[in-house]
Amino acid sequence: MTTTAAVPVIDLAGSPETVGAGIDAACRHHGFFAVGGHGVDMDEVWALHDLAREFFALPEEEKELIAMPRAGRAWRGWFPLEGELTSGTPDLKEGLYFGRELPPSDPRV
Repeated sequence: MTTTAAVPVIDLAGSPETVGAGIDAACRHHGFFAVGGHGVDMDEVWALHDLAREFFALPEEEKELIAMPRAGRAWRGWFPLEGELTSGTPDLKEGLYFGRELPPSDPRV
């Protein structure tokens, strides 16, 4: 784990033990971290960043169309500011969970 401007940076190219220890330390001491060594082209990273800004700028009525309660058993979709709790306290964030659809027979479901 390295630090840039007080933000821990986790290098995913490291050993699983080092990566895990770095994530653990960053979460316990800072509450967040940045990720490096992931191998994703930075043009794709910035394109996703731009799309995220575009999505979160939409009116709530539009984002509500893919809200988490509409996802059924899947823990996916949009949630509003203070729409998620951590230790019983509303989070000061808005979010979007997404992932690959898996068949019910998959052991990860």
